[in-house]
Amino acid sequence: MVDEAQRFRDVMEKKGLKADVYTYCNIARGLFKLNRNEEAKRSLLTMAERGVAPNSVCFTTLIDIYCKGGDFAEAKRVFQEM
Repeated sequence: MVDEAQRFRDVMEKKGLKADVYTYCNIARGLFKLNRNEEAKRSLLTMAERGVAPNSVCFTTLIDIYCKGGDFAEAKRVFQEM
């Protein structure tokens, strides 16, 4: 399901439509739940590169990813950035 959502986002963007924060965060959250953490981080970084501002769900997902990976310093940095 997440792969399909990513393909749909790519098609949207190729047609000139801009994905929003909900699109990126839901894809990242789905990837995280599938234990595809690097892809989830990459999705959130792509979102930021494209000028889409993160919301609390995005920050929480990123904190979850870092904590799960044992990188508590980075999780704390993201928390403080919120």
